Amino acid sequence: MRVPGLVVFARMRANVGWEGHVRTALLEAMPPTLLEEANLGYAVHQAATDPRLFLLYEQWSGKAGFENHMQQPHIRELVQRLQEALAVPLEIIETEMIGGEVAPAASGD
Repeated sequence: MRVPGLVVFARMRANVGWEGHVRTALLEAMPPTLLEEANLGYAVHQAATDPRLFLLYEQWSGKAGFENHMQQPHIRELVQRLQEALAVPLEIIETEMIGGEVAPAASGD
């Protein structure tokens, strides 16, 4: 199954003691992101072996949709909230899936 559009991974490491702040900020940015027209999927992850490491998986209908997302007020606010909280700058990796399968996410309930 080919995933349409653009797939983006974002990687960030919280400063010691800032894990809760980063987690809250990322989770609060999720609902408005999921409502964006170009958004096809958005998931927030925290590493099981390193609670300071956070990863985002984002699926967009295309590059223009992702660029528009980066200009949205909730994302501009998120970037500001994360400035002091991150040990290293946010890393964004834009990709195109070239093989494999993607299954719907299982509910965490």
